[in-house]
Amino acid sequence: MKPKTVKRKLIIGAIVLLLGASVGLGMASGATIYVDDDNTSGPWDGTLLHPYQFIQEGIDSASAGDTVYVFNGTYYEFVNVYKAINLIGENKDSTVIHIQPTGWYVNISSNRVNLSGFTVQNSNTYGIYVLSDSNTIFNNIVKSGWYARIYLFGGSYCTVSGNTVIGLGGGVGIKERYGSNNTIIGNFVDNHYFGISSELGASNTLISGNTVANCEAGVFLHQVSNYTIIDNNFDSGGIILDPQYSDTLPFWNSHTIENNYVNGRPIYYYKNNSDTVTVPSDAGQVILANCSNITIRDLNLSGVYSGIQLGFSSHNNINGNTIAQSTDGYSISLAYSSFNNITENTLTDTNDAIDIYLRESCDSNIISGNSIAGSGEGIHLHNSSGNRIFENNIANSGTGIRLYYGSNNILYHNNFIENSQNAYGGSGNICDDGYPSGGNYWSNFDDSSEGAYDNNHDGIADSAYGIPGGSGDRDRYPLMNPWDGTPITPPCGDATGDGNMNSADIVRLINYLFVGGPEPWPALCIGDENTDGHVNSADVSYLLNYLFVGGPGPRNDCCTSLK
Repeated sequence: MKPKTVKRKLIIGAIVLLLGASVGLGMASGATIYVDDDNTSGPWDGTLLHPYQFIQEGIDSASAGDTVYVFNGTYYEFVNVYKAINLIGENKDSTVIHIQPTGWYVNISSNRVNLSGFTVQNSNTYGIYVLSDSNTIFNNIVKSGWYARIYLFGGSYCTVSGNTVIGLGGGVGIKERYGSNNTIIGNFVDNHYFGISSELGASNTLISGNTVANCEAGVFLHQVSNYTIIDNNFDSGGIILDPQYSDTLPFWNSHTIENNYVNGRPIYYYKNNSDTVTVPSDAGQVILANCSNITIRDLNLSGVYSGIQLGFSSHNNINGNTIAQSTDGYSISLAYSSFNNITENTLTDTNDAIDIYLRESCDSNIISGNSIAGSGEGIHLHNSSGNRIFENNIANSGTGIRLYYGSNNILYHNNFIENSQNAYGGSGNICDDGYPSGGNYWSNFDDSSEGAYDNNHDGIADSAYGIPGGSGDRDRYPLMNPWDGTPITPPCGDATGDGNMNSADIVRLINYLFVGGPEPWPALCIGDENTDGHVNSADVSYLLNYLFVGGPGPRNDCCTSLK
């Protein structure tokens, strides 16, 4: 056992200092009980000369307001703090609670517990699990818990301060569920999936002065309200308001989010704004909550879980931004947001991200001219309708576009190139712009070996492209070549403009020439079958000869020769 007699006055002095600091944190002071793992042979009475060997023995013998002081050492035990005490380690680097991997953790079930000065390690469930109120977790190192290292489960008025929370790449550093009025301040959180996560009705929490590194998301908010998030630094990830389930306005616009940085650049959070605003060019991340008339233009964003987020926002413009996504989050995400323009953005990924995500009641938005590459999903629509999606290039991604519920979305002139699955799902959507404008280019349906034929040489496949996984969505006029902005013209002689050459075209020409009927559609020049620069009876003869005698086939240059 360590020579405690020599150190008695020094230890008592240190405890007095600790308890003095503890008073400022709301700690009570009473008797002091000592624990030392070196005292393996006893006697054990919790005094400085005869400390208990195990932490739990000290807790069991304590009364409310007492302090259990634990000397340096490694303690292999489950720790259950069920009394309002101060549990203090001698040195956080060398006072170690080594938890058994399965089902063990430091459990705090009493109110007004204060835990400081420990390293907590090795558990694969939780590190420190708090089920009660008005507790303080201060100045610890936590390296335990795959699910959550420090977990406030329903606890309120708790303070988590000055801790170092180290992960293994997954799980959550500091997690809060259901509670309210907690303070999470001045912690260093490293190498988790979510650095700090709050969810399911939690409210009125302060998250301030934390440094979060190497996490997919720095702060993740899921159905919470009235948070104050200030003065935090994230080397990646940023702040996420969960687009999937944050389904009421206060989950978006009740927060105060100020003076936070990701990758050394400011996070801009706008709420309840209808003034005309252009987001500054130095932005590292942008969040709009109940906003309109905001322009997000020409930003260069990278390393954030969701570069641009909109919730309950409409009539905004997202244009010309470059977002390089390295997480599995979202480059641009919308929730309950309509009538926005998402145009001419360049979105690239190295992970399983969704580049443009419309989640829940995102209707009548325009998604146009975007270049998307390497994503998990290029565009994902969930329960969103009436959006126009055109002239986008989506390449080398997992799924080009996913249509999940929703209807009356209009897709045309998009290029889906070498995606693992170009499209999936959907019913009740319009996947082309009619004939002869055409539909979309699908790289797995542009050759006769794939069932795509173009017998009339109009640049549109003669059969439809069915969207797999859905209930009937199909592109009736799939393009044979990538869309490059050049309008598709029907072949000469297709006077009805239906993509087929038959007797109906002869009837239309005759009616136009001799009865005063409508001219060929979509342009008069389509009727110049023999390309002599005139539409007349000679074109009727040319078409009759082709259809019934085996004469020369249709030409494609009539609209360049009509006089």
